Amino acid sequence: MLLHPLRLRIVETVAAAARPVTAAALLGELPDVAPATLYRHLNLLARSGVLRVVGEQPKRGGIERSYALHEAATHLDEAAARELTPGDHTRGFAAFTAHLLDAWGRYIQRAAASGSVDLAADGAGFRSALLHLDDAEFRELVAALQTTLRPFFERGPGPGRRARLWSTIVFPFER
Repeated sequence: MLLHPLRLRIVETVAAAARPVTAAALLGELPDVAPATLYRHLNLLARSGVLRVVGEQPKRGGIERSYALHEAATHLDEAAARELTPGDHTRGFAAFTAHLLDAWGRYIQRAAASGSVDLAADGAGFRSALLHLDDAEFRELVAALQTTLRPFFERGPGPGRRARLWSTIVFPFER
C-alpha cells in the first residue's frame, strides 16, 4: 500500500509538518501533483490506516479533512514481509528507489535553481560500503544504530531545523 512514490511523498510531507494537514495544505507543498491524484492517494492512505482523519470542518459546501500520520502503520512488520512474494518485494523496492531518485532529483533541481549544488553545505550525499559481519555482529550493528539514532528521529520540526531524508538499504551482497 505505502510503497508508491507519490504515497511516500505524501507521508513524508505529513510527517515533516508534525501537525495535522489538509489536502489544500498538501497541494501547496506538492504543486506538481494534480488535485484529483492527490485526493485519490489520500483516500487510499486513509483507508489503509497510514493516515488518520483527525478533523473535519465545513468548507465551501464540502468537508475539509485534516490528516495525521499513523506512524505504526508505515512499517512493514516481519510477519507481513514473509507473506510477500518475490515479485512483491521487487516491486516494493522499485517504488522505494524510484521515490529516492525523485526526491534526489527535486533536491538537485532546487539547489541548482538557487545558484549551486553544494552537497557538503547541505549535508547531502550517498555512498555504499561492504561490511563483513556474521549474523550476531550484524544484529549488534543494527542495535547500536537504533540506539544512537532514536533520539534524533524523535525530534520534530523546530526553529533552525531542516528536514532531511534518511534512508537505508541493507541486503546481503551476492557476487
